[in-house]
Amino acid sequence: MAHKTLQVTYWKQCKAGLTGYCLTERTQKLFTRVADRYNRVTGLKLSKMRMYERAMDVARASKQVSGGRMMDTANAIFATQLIELEKVLKTRQEIVIFKSLEISNIKDLARKSKHRRKAA
Repeated sequence: MAHKTLQVTYWKQCKAGLTGYCLTERTQKLFTRVADRYNRVTGLKLSKMRMYERAMDVARASKQVSGGRMMDTANAIFATQLIELEKVLKTRQEIVIFKSLEISNIKDLARKSKHRRKAA
């Protein structure tokens, strides 16, 4: 009888914080794809935290209006944001208008610079 090694990869859902509310295995793959396209189109890196914050703002408003679990709503909103952003990037529009998310410029979703400004 021979010993066999089996390598298993799996996804574990985090249950707290912005990541726990917004990110699933599906949305992580979607974010990776959209972030690559965003980088090619704008030359900037897409900020996952800014996308999370916008999704959570809409989820909070939705919870006040209709109730429901924020974990489910935030996940759906995050995925919707990414799909809509991907469509905008494919058409290469300069101005993005998400009605509920109030984004007027595509570059507002980029990461902030990590470099400090030099004192003048």
